[in-house]
Amino acid sequence: MLYWFELKKIVKRKMVWITLLVSIVVGIFTVSSEAIGDFYMEGEKTDTNYHKLQMDREYREALTGRPISQPLLEEMCAAYAKIPADVLRYAGTEEYEKYARPYSAIFGIVTWWNEMTTDQARKWKPDEEELYAARTQRQKNVWQVYFLTEAEQNYWMEQERQLKPPFTYRSYEGYYILIRGFMTIGLAALLFASICMASVFTQEHTYRTDQLLLSSAYGRHKVYWAKLCAGITVALAGSAAMVLPAVATAFGIYGTEGFTAMAQLDLDYSYPLTMGQVCLIVYAMLFAAVVFVSVFVMTLSEIVKGNVAALAVSFGLIIAGMMVSIPKQYRAAAQIWDWLPTRFLSIWHVFDVRMIPIFGQCYVSWQIVPLLYAAAGIAIAAVGRQVYGRYQVSGR
Repeated sequence: MLYWFELKKIVKRKMVWITLLVSIVVGIFTVSSEAIGDFYMEGEKTDTNYHKLQMDREYREALTGRPISQPLLEEMCAAYAKIPADVLRYAGTEEYEKYARPYSAIFGIVTWWNEMTTDQARKWKPDEEELYAARTQRQKNVWQVYFLTEAEQNYWMEQERQLKPPFTYRSYEGYYILIRGFMTIGLAALLFASICMASVFTQEHTYRTDQLLLSSAYGRHKVYWAKLCAGITVALAGSAAMVLPAVATAFGIYGTEGFTAMAQLDLDYSYPLTMGQVCLIVYAMLFAAVVFVSVFVMTLSEIVKGNVAALAVSFGLIIAGMMVSIPKQYRAAAQIWDWLPTRFLSIWHVFDVRMIPIFGQCYVSWQIVPLLYAAAGIAIAAVGRQVYGRYQVSGR
């Protein structure tokens, strides 16, 4: 009964619904922005963005199921060879539209794996073995950049051996858009949790009902947990309300195909995942971060007895997470900093190659960080419980 009462107190606040509505609009716009408006080339309208995306989607679907092997690479290079060599904006030529554009997805992968410029990729001689060797070397370069230990590098090499080339291409546009919009939607969810949870405890002090509440039978015990659980519920429900319309919009515009597409078609990552699994993992990380931030903000607001101070701290951490980064050579400090919710809600930190060794086993970030959030959240809630139970109303 206490839980439902506290839940109603939160959802009846106008600020909750205003913040939620704005966040939902932000999420929908994030995944649909590329389909809005017209496409211009050299100042002239050549197509609508929506029609352009649908055409590219049809080309990718035509390639779905084909291995990225020598025959497909030769087809792609032959198509791009038909574009006049002396043209600077080759994407505006008839030859590109007719011959090369259907292979643009494969061309993008070749350019990325080989770390080539567009001009270099157009002159590249198709070689399947060279392409996959270049991709493997690219992974090793990433490991060096992040100062991985020998054990970590051995782990990732073992994962690489499980990825048997040639890879099969599959269209995955809807999942790609959702993954790319993950950071924006995640930040909106954190802001919603911060704004709406900062006054869950402090409103009793503001309305001066704290003396009555704390002197009641369950005022110093069950009410605390009821408030905390109600706040977490609203934060999770609000986050789901942001994610679900964004998912529906992305799949409605870009299609649902691609759940089984290899993650390696879009990520510098050796773990054998599909694009659908990647999408599920990143949004599971979003919900874990929202729960942790909700507990942190509610507890902090009770400790300082004010929602403004709690909002200032949470907003400061969000801004710091967006603007400050620790150099990778300071391995432990950089890794811990990147685990903070405002940093962790980015695709490259969820699928970070830096690992966590536990009892001789190496674990990746998305396996461990949610557990750390849970442990830290429980510890913070316990501290808040002690502060809440010992508070004495005075000076009135």
